[in-house]
Amino acid sequence: MNMEILSEVQELCREKGVELLYIFFTGSRAYGYNKKDSDYDTLFVYKRPLADYLRVHPLPDEIKVEGKDVKGWDIRKFCGVLSKSGWNAYEALHVRECYALNGHDKSFTHLRWLARHGDFYEPMKVAKTMVGCSARDLAKYEQAEGNKKLKYFLSYARMVMSARYCVLHTTYPPVHFLTLAHASLPEPEKYDMIKELVKARVEGKDAEPYLETMNCLMDDFKKLCETLRESVKDYDYKEKDEEKMKVMDDFVFKVITGKI
Repeated sequence: MNMEILSEVQELCREKGVELLYIFFTGSRAYGYNKKDSDYDTLFVYKRPLADYLRVHPLPDEIKVEGKDVKGWDIRKFCGVLSKSGWNAYEALHVRECYALNGHDKSFTHLRWLARHGDFYEPMKVAKTMVGCSARDLAKYEQAEGNKKLKYFLSYARMVMSARYCVLHTTYPPVHFLTLAHASLPEPEKYDMIKELVKARVEGKDAEPYLETMNCLMDDFKKLCETLRESVKDYDYKEKDEEKMKVMDDFVFKVITGKI
């Protein structure tokens, strides 16, 4: 755990008058292709005093840290995103570095159980979202220069491989990039090419010698992405029924009221 980031988040929570529940270290460090000087992308979850949830006009459900990839979500927002199969909430619960704080281990364990067994996860919805998000990373890749090309290539490849994994499996895709690539790429030579690019990114090497490799793989990923887009285009997400949502509502109530 990065103690400096944790200390900053704890101080921020004290300033805002909220209680820190959980913290997740996401981004390139979770994916395994960070450089030594990469930022620490961080998501933390907090709860407000009970009286704040009884206001006529709800308070903001997100805390942002200007100039840093650090943000906080209210427990209601996090669970709301999770209940609608939001990929960012699911990813947070699957990263290697995720921690319960201030004695909230029991609720954290229960939250992870809900994510795995609560019947909220919809792989086709996650796949459709990731296919949509991949367009952003593709545009960044095409516009990028220098070493940024490596970063955005890996971001695009991760989205496409994750979407493919979701279409083929009922579980959430591996967060670690090379684990995901190994599970998603049947051709050993392509995996070796990907592995070489990850190594170059981690070591901070110049992207120029790897452009041919990236462009070759990019053609395949673009074709795969279009195939996936066709696979998920007719998927229509349906809200969970009241009985299932009550399970999540009960969990949030217990966390806010300190009963778990």
